[in-house]
Amino acid sequence: MRKIMSMLAAVLVIGTVVFIASCSSDDPAKPAPTVTAASSTLTLIADTTATVTVDISAAAGIKDITATLDNAAIGTVEITNKADLVDKLVGTATLKFTSTFTMGTGNITILVSDNSLQTGTTAPIVVTVTDHPPLEVGGAVGTTGTKETHITKATTWGPHLTYHVTSNVFVEKEGSLTLMEGTTVIVDGKILVHCARKLL
Repeated sequence: MRKIMSMLAAVLVIGTVVFIASCSSDDPAKPAPTVTAASSTLTLIADTTATVTVDISAAAGIKDITATLDNAAIGTVEITNKADLVDKLVGTATLKFTSTFTMGTGNITILVSDNSLQTGTTAPIVVTVTDHPPLEVGGAVGTTGTKETHITKATTWGPHLTYHVTSNVFVEKEGSLTLMEGTTVIVDGKILVHCARKLL
């Protein structure tokens, strides 16, 4: 009787091991995360902010998302909703890019890792930072018979901006005009700048 019980126990143990081993091999591996950017390019003006979205699918659940920029001189990039996406199977990440005053190009790459330690990445998103277009300063025809711009309050031009002046500029007694470092002023023809108070 003991011999039969021992044989039955051995068969039960071997059968359990075979069953467990066969079950684990039946489960297919989950696919690596896929990452798709809504756009492959992002163009913005210096000293501004723009966003781009990235669709993510991770069958094993999103573990981490990172965004890297290969040219830190042109700006910074951050994922604004990263915490909301962790452990989700699908989601849309929002990337916020903030440009500096430096013009140029760079590449943003997004890397997603899942809970199975697999990774997926985007093709680079090409970022181009351009200069501000000139700001036009040109008023209506005034008492002098020419175009006039009247500055009647504290006004600052710049920094790092270009102003295209096409009219006479009058800084009135109650106003002031401050030109910040890095400001460019382009003047068309003969332009009168009259300061009744102060020009800084």
